[in-house]
Amino acid sequence: MGSKSDPMVYVFGAGPAGLAAAHAAFNLGSSVQVFEASAVPGGLSRSIEVLGGVADIGPHVIGSDYARVNEILSEVMGRRQESFQLNTTMLWKGHDFSYPPKPHEILTKLGIFKTLQIGVSMAVSRLKLRSISIENHQEQSRKQYGMVLSSECIEPYLERLWGVPSSEICADWKPGRFIRSSIMNWVRTALKSSGDVHVSHPTHGMGDFYIQFASKLEEVGCEIWYESKVQRLSHDHERVTAIEFVDDDGTEQVVIDPSAQVVSTLPLNLLMRLLDPEPPAELSCLLSKIKFRSTILGFVIADPDSAPKQHIRYINDPQFKISRITNFNRWTSGMGILDNSKHLLCCEMWVDPESCWEMDDDELVGIMIRDLDAMGISGACDSLSKILRVPNTHPIITNEARAAVNQVHEYLNSFSNLLLSGRAGAFEYADQDRVLDLSIQRTIEFLKG
Repeated sequence: MGSKSDPMVYVFGAGPAGLAAAHAAFNLGSSVQVFEASAVPGGLSRSIEVLGGVADIGPHVIGSDYARVNEILSEVMGRRQESFQLNTTMLWKGHDFSYPPKPHEILTKLGIFKTLQIGVSMAVSRLKLRSISIENHQEQSRKQYGMVLSSECIEPYLERLWGVPSSEICADWKPGRFIRSSIMNWVRTALKSSGDVHVSHPTHGMGDFYIQFASKLEEVGCEIWYESKVQRLSHDHERVTAIEFVDDDGTEQVVIDPSAQVVSTLPLNLLMRLLDPEPPAELSCLLSKIKFRSTILGFVIADPDSAPKQHIRYINDPQFKISRITNFNRWTSGMGILDNSKHLLCCEMWVDPESCWEMDDDELVGIMIRDLDAMGISGACDSLSKILRVPNTHPIITNEARAAVNQVHEYLNSFSNLLLSGRAGAFEYADQDRVLDLSIQRTIEFLKG
């Protein structure tokens, strides 16, 4: 890491994007001050001790595609990390498939007729949609995978994730596995035995990485102010001029030097509401279109013999409310229930923010245990379960939202000393390792001008 000097960079949030921005800014010679509303770093990637074990707030990994992110992980964690092949499957039509399903799996589990039906549908769709301009994710998916596989598998699952029809989701919501695939690539996977991803993971959970990362930044001179919630941003229509925040000592204000820069990872709609003076009325009216999905996490204890063998099991079946199960005993030696007498599972339900708090914990636990029982996972009980509600976990990137975000971005980008970063801050869907890499790159480009 570099050495501390001017100019000053203020960062809102000590999650993945915020700490990555702080790291990049410091290495460019800036002084850095981070405002974090909670008592610990990590944001949505923190870890918790729960039910006698260790779990992450959902499955967050660092793959091998981002060299500088892996360099930071190695620098921060040293030997306190473990590498493994991440095993993920999707429960669909009563069977576990790769994600997305491979042709040989469809053949062996669903039969020759369904395989031919999907294959013919893919060929027809690619011919029919070859010259058509793709306007939404449904059209994108059907062009890549055909009407049958898309409408029966891919669209229903992503609609569970987003809570809206796939016809409303942007075609380029994420440069991910589904969108990158072509019919030939899909067929070639029949010859491959594994689609697992090689990952490195901190032994005691992803949250431990962010705690150590934040500590190293503080050791070299970065300031991280925990339990400091930004509540107002003053501006002169050209730059941010002052930051008002609340901490244990009450309300305080920092007047920003003309040479200082600000990096915000706050949710985009929240940031707009903090501006003083308020944004133009026509922009404020757009904020209702910028929405986030929330997640209900249910941590439960299960018998090892019936617990999922996978690290992550996606549930693509309308009879179940659970959409994803993570078995943290499959991850590292320092996660889950350490003696392996029981396994620690994290069950996820994706919901709209307004419904995230409606059901009480007992009702949610009951739903999840019934789902687990129906899947043949035994040992879960009310007394060994814990519910955690996590709001605003991922942006809902509809075409309507994208149009609104573009206008909001244009307005905020007019502030010469403000950079938007992160999944919530920039309103973009990206996995953790990509969030880290993008935040580093954008911070470097922003500060270098």
